[in-house]
Amino acid sequence: MSNPASPALVIAQLSDPHIFSAGQLMEGRVDTAEHLRQAFREVDRMQPAVNCVLLTGDLVNNGTPQEYANLSAVMGSNINRVVVVAGNHDDRSELRSTFPQLQGIGSAYEPLHYAVDLPSIGDDVDRSIVVLDTTVPGLHGGELDEGDLRWLYDALDLRRDRQVLIAQHHPPYLSGIDFMDDYCLKGASAEAEVLQLFTNIVGVVCGHLHRPSIAAFGGTIAVTAPSTAAQVSPDLNGGVTAYTNEPGMFAVHRWDAGSFVTHFRTIEPLDAWSPSWALAK
Repeated sequence: MSNPASPALVIAQLSDPHIFSAGQLMEGRVDTAEHLRQAFREVDRMQPAVNCVLLTGDLVNNGTPQEYANLSAVMGSNINRVVVVAGNHDDRSELRSTFPQLQGIGSAYEPLHYAVDLPSIGDDVDRSIVVLDTTVPGLHGGELDEGDLRWLYDALDLRRDRQVLIAQHHPPYLSGIDFMDDYCLKGASAEAEVLQLFTNIVGVVCGHLHRPSIAAFGGTIAVTAPSTAAQVSPDLNGGVTAYTNEPGMFAVHRWDAGSFVTHFRTIEPLDAWSPSWALAK
């Protein structure tokens, strides 16, 4: 078991903020822009400090220039510090125009596949995030074709000497929430076959589902982050699309030399308290 005090890389995964044009609310009730601001404020409060912020797709709701302009205004200087994953509500060309770090990665409408080699945290372990674009322009569901899977294999093959985290929008498994599984990832079984060729993958982190979930996949684990905007109802009984009144949330991943652990927290400040028996120690 790894030492709890050992160095660890901390990743905050913010997902599915669904930013609208300035002043517009999600379904007239959720201020998604303010929720994203709150999420970044909470990330900045965290101790130990976050090393990397990962945005796993559906950054805006309709892919319009006006929405990306509002996203840019909401994020401010945070726009330069994030690792960005395309979602099915996003526009690849607008993403490249909005985020300077994406410019030069393929042409305007090509998939946004790329890898980020992370800075050392002093534990002699090299780490990388491999970003896989699962989106298909114009569709809500995702797909990985032969070209995508070949790119993934090559990216992993170059990083056999590193620990690797894969980030993508669509989860590669069915959640049991039918109205979300209708927009699943085609090619997920082929992705699993690629991952099983490698032993250095710590996990696959995803968005899209608008709630936390976890599954065994491809010899590793796959996790979905909740949404900073609104959580999907965990309806396993075939109901219609619905959201809950749960608060905006995000995922926090603690990645040390021997483990990869995921926590979930709200975008609102945490008010922690200790029981009397703990204070008596």
